[in-house]
Amino acid sequence: ILIGWVWNFLPGWCNLSVSSTAPTLPGFTLDASRCLLASVDTAALGSAGWEQFSDLWETISAGTRIFCHLPRQEVGALRKEQILPALQAAGLPVDDFVLQLSGLRYAEQDGSISYPNFICCLLTLQRVTGMFQAADPSGSGTVTLNYRQCMRLAMYS
Repeated sequence: ILIGWVWNFLPGWCNLSVSSTAPTLPGFTLDASRCLLASVDTAALGSAGWEQFSDLWETISAGTRIFCHLPRQEVGALRKEQILPALQAAGLPVDDFVLQLSGLRYAEQDGSISYPNFICCLLTLQRVTGMFQAADPSGSGTVTLNYRQCMRLAMYS
């Protein structure tokens, strides 16, 4: 239900809630909607409760505000050079390595990133960063993962 709701409701959300002059943004594909769900589905059950949905909505709202307030030549996409400042504006610790990986997964051939892919990238980076920090309470920069933890990060985050 959540995937269907996100897929059908969010396409024009930027236009409705950011400002009256904001562009209408493209909607989320089924794959992007699955990414949204995975970002809050801590039990890996394929569902989310109200609290998880509320967290998801807050993150989508914050990401949409960041996306809509950056100048764009093309409606619905950020240029390659805008991705780093956009992710940093969301409070993420992004370096060249993380930016390269994000580009490989979420960017178009020209390096631009669409609105749905920006939101998915933002959510995935927040999730993985949070999971890493939780597994590294001493802040050493090193964690040990078992097979199941590694698979979860690789397949469902």
